[in-house]
Amino acid sequence: MTDTVTKLHDILTGINRGDEDSFNTFYDTYYDRIYKHIFIRTSYDEHTTKDIVQQVMLKVVKYVKPVNSEDELWKWLLLVCRSTLADEYRKRTKLKETPFDEDIDSGDSTENPPELLYALDLALPTLSEPENDLLDNFYFKKISYNSLAEEYGCTSKAVEMRLSKIRQKLKTLIVGTLHNGK
Repeated sequence: MTDTVTKLHDILTGINRGDEDSFNTFYDTYYDRIYKHIFIRTSYDEHTTKDIVQQVMLKVVKYVKPVNSEDELWKWLLLVCRSTLADEYRKRTKLKETPFDEDIDSGDSTENPPELLYALDLALPTLSEPENDLLDNFYFKKISYNSLAEEYGCTSKAVEMRLSKIRQKLKTLIVGTLHNGK
């Protein structure tokens, strides 16, 4: 095991044991990334974002298991975030609240975030691991086309085209799910 994996393993094992220092280290390391991920998906609603991040952190404490890499941990954290967001959407829809954006005109919006999020949750696992990695590297880790091109041994245009194909594949899967669900 590398030092990074060993350190990560120790932190996650510590969280399982209820070690506050391990949780604080985890929190300091991942809070901003989780917050940014959720903030965008809540239409920039700071209050809702903080509530959801708190729920995610509670799930981390309750369910985290040691992993073999930081990428594996981040994929699990994204799944926890999506699940928690979906729960919040369902709760707000059930309570007849406008999901995350109080300024949307009622009845005029053709977008339905709970169904869209659900469709996305169904579509993402169907992507291959390299496709998921590329999406994660570009959209969440904010790695540039040029840096990704160097990493993958291709041109930046090839990376751009791969991302375009992945987005099109996701769009097709999401539209199909939304169409079949109605």
